[in-house]
Amino acid sequence: MRGNRILSMLAAGTGLALAVGVPALAADIDSPEGPLTKVQISPDLNCRVDYLGDTYSEFFSETACGTFFASGEELFGPDHVPAGSMIGREGWTPVSQETSGSGTAQDPYTIVTVVTGGSVEITQTDRYVVGENAYRTTTSVKNISDAAIDGYVYHGADCYLQDSDYGYGTHDAATGTITCQAPDENGEKAAGTRVEQFIPLTADSTYYYGRYSDVWNMIETRDPLPNMLDDADTHIDNGMALGWAVDLAPGASAEYKRLTNFSPTGILSLPTQISASPAELDGPGVSTITASIENPNSDAQSVDLRIALPEGVTYVDGSASVDATVEGDALIVPAAALDAAGGSLEFTFDVQATTSGALSLTGTSASGAPVIESSTTLTVAEGTSTPGPTSTPEPTATPEPSVTPEPSATPEPTTTPEPSVSAEPTTPAPEKSAPVKPAPKKGGGLPKTGR
Repeated sequence: MRGNRILSMLAAGTGLALAVGVPALAADIDSPEGPLTKVQISPDLNCRVDYLGDTYSEFFSETACGTFFASGEELFGPDHVPAGSMIGREGWTPVSQETSGSGTAQDPYTIVTVVTGGSVEITQTDRYVVGENAYRTTTSVKNISDAAIDGYVYHGADCYLQDSDYGYGTHDAATGTITCQAPDENGEKAAGTRVEQFIPLTADSTYYYGRYSDVWNMIETRDPLPNMLDDADTHIDNGMALGWAVDLAPGASAEYKRLTNFSPTGILSLPTQISASPAELDGPGVSTITASIENPNSDAQSVDLRIALPEGVTYVDGSASVDATVEGDALIVPAAALDAAGGSLEFTFDVQATTSGALSLTGTSASGAPVIESSTTLTVAEGTSTPGPTSTPEPTATPEPSVTPEPSATPEPTTTPEPSVSAEPTTPAPEKSAPVKPAPKKGGGLPKTGR
């Protein structure tokens, strides 16, 4: 049976809470309207999620979920992982934790947690928008040592889906998603049943699904996860993990992003793509952006899409191939309709770019299906963005004052240097050639230095 429920104290002026319980003082996102009614991150990177209507949290004993980092013989992670005593590790050292936001798409509830361990500093940012089935995590790993490091960052969990410690597993090769899946009413594995998922948003992730103890054992190896489903079709006490390889120079950092998704009907995530043509501009100019989204679900989907435009990149009015409006620094495509079972939408629009920047494509679906973020970088060559002033040097091309040296144009005095025509000035000519002779003298010094 689960441990004690955590008591919360609302933070003044926000919808967030600071919670006291196991494992330690933690930061909460409390959202009674849900469907995620609580997202909690401990100061040493445990995670807990409560789902609307469930009696218990979605991970075993509330917080059997966390972020880990391995390098060489070292492994760091949360100090306390329920039923995870087999993980030989050192606990993270908490540094700070901050909360903010109002829960809207423009201002998500946000928890920023900073920890250190060995050679790294982890800054983890967790965001939740009220009404969505998923929350978004960015884990930034920074090398705070004087030497290069390599290792692995992991996110693992002991699943407790639908008030049960047992379930099945799946993996989606197209998106890299790893899933714990609830059984149907007959206790069997079937499509459309409830799921909880780790969805990688950063490329080159590895994964593992199996018995919860094997998940922790895989992390303890300090090796890449083996891209394996163990006993996925057997009703087991299950868990799952994602991981990424890390290779950092001194002072360098890298980000690893994921969604943690919960769907009561097994709704799958909606992958997106975005690209620019041309992606590199010689100077300020226009680029055509192509964006797309796909629906792998058996039901049709309606999605509001948002393309964030960086500073220096603006939408060209009327260029979109679909209905679109500009809101602040973003282009909005409302109520994009996606047919069932492979339905997709592709559209284009133009942007005027004066500086380099990244455009990101996100969205919100009416069904709660998570929209997988994608991005593209548009590069504008530096030094060519302001050639206008240098291309108009007419002021320097009109040196009329220097054009009126008529006095000097009457060089009669120079044409009458009869005194200089005398042979006296011509005799210095051989004297000027005299300095050429010291060259062999210098050469004569070379054998001396060679002795």
